[in-house]
Amino acid sequence: MLNKAKNRTRKGRGVVVFLSSLVVLYLVFSAGYFFAKRGINVKIVPGILTNKDVNQPANIDFSLFWDVWNKTHTEFVGNENDQNMVYSAIQGSLSALNDPYTIFLNPEDNKRFSEEVTGIFDGIGAELSTKNGILIIVAPIDGSPAAKAGLLAGDQIAAIDGKKTDGFTTDQAVNLIRGQKGTKVTLSIVRAGNQKDYIITRDTINVKSVTYKYQTVSGQKVAIVKISQFSNDTADLMNQFADDCLKNKCQKIVLDLRNNPGGYLDSAIDVGSLFIKDGAIVKEVDKAGNRKVSNVTQPAKLAGIPVIVLINNGSASAAEILAGAISDHKAGTLLGEKSFGKGSVQSVEDLAGGSALKVTVAKWLTPNDSAIDGVGITPQIEVKMTEDDINAGKDPQLDRALQEITK
Repeated sequence: MLNKAKNRTRKGRGVVVFLSSLVVLYLVFSAGYFFAKRGINVKIVPGILTNKDVNQPANIDFSLFWDVWNKTHTEFVGNENDQNMVYSAIQGSLSALNDPYTIFLNPEDNKRFSEEVTGIFDGIGAELSTKNGILIIVAPIDGSPAAKAGLLAGDQIAAIDGKKTDGFTTDQAVNLIRGQKGTKVTLSIVRAGNQKDYIITRDTINVKSVTYKYQTVSGQKVAIVKISQFSNDTADLMNQFADDCLKNKCQKIVLDLRNNPGGYLDSAIDVGSLFIKDGAIVKEVDKAGNRKVSNVTQPAKLAGIPVIVLINNGSASAAEILAGAISDHKAGTLLGEKSFGKGSVQSVEDLAGGSALKVTVAKWLTPNDSAIDGVGITPQIEVKMTEDDINAGKDPQLDRALQEITK
């Protein structure tokens, strides 16, 4: 889950210091290239670089990096791309952190990421992640080509257009899966031990983060509201729903967070505040162990209306914050299947040339201090959804939620 754009200037000190060092290195390389193009023979032989400059780690020796760089440029028989080599060096250094959510975004990746957050992009419409080194689908977006093709939360992606995904980062996979509207991509999906190829036609994904409808059940008016992700517009759309719900005198609410991959932290806090009168929505713990408590931000328009929250293993990050807060405050009941288990907060920080760093800056806890990272949230009422149910157009989780809430 992401801190809002207003926090994009926050720096993860250790990582950013290293990136700054690489930027300095690249400027030196660029200068050498500039002179070489003009017939001036400048060979970079830095020797032992100990980073004695202000604010740079004194115990880091970059001489090996320089040595590999120079040998590659003098001996490699192919064509090297200096900028891509710098990007790859940064990506490689971050991969050593063993955190799939701390990543470097080159300008193209950053542009795509920004499109995702705004909800408009070309692709198949699925949130990806890695779990135990395996590339998986966290959640297909409702109505997307991925959902229409039959992809499910938890599916493993073994290959993309025939390329095995062993060792792939999430960004590498996204770069292959994304593409122009109307083009096709083939995903080799492993599910329950069986592998099957899915040919999916890419489309423009325009995600409206909140949709809702009303249904009369046992003589009671029930609002069924679906949050597909936590975007810039989610808090406003949920406030509009709350006003409409009160205007239409809805008596019960089913809040559907299934296959919601998360999004902005602030949006989850604002939405949680609609259901919870006072107190904490989420707690964050940073690298130094400092705690930050985020309390309710607005009037609880929907407090007091019975709520059932639907979750599954595609409910992640900000969706888990909202579900955890509602559950801890006893403002509603969770129903469905255990959630994904992403209990960390990322900050997106702009870098030179349109690139960016997405870095994990904190772990988060529910209001009752529960840590869900790698564990997930178990609902009070467990109801499974099988592939047969999906293929038959059945929704036993929603059916059970409507049954429970109108008792």
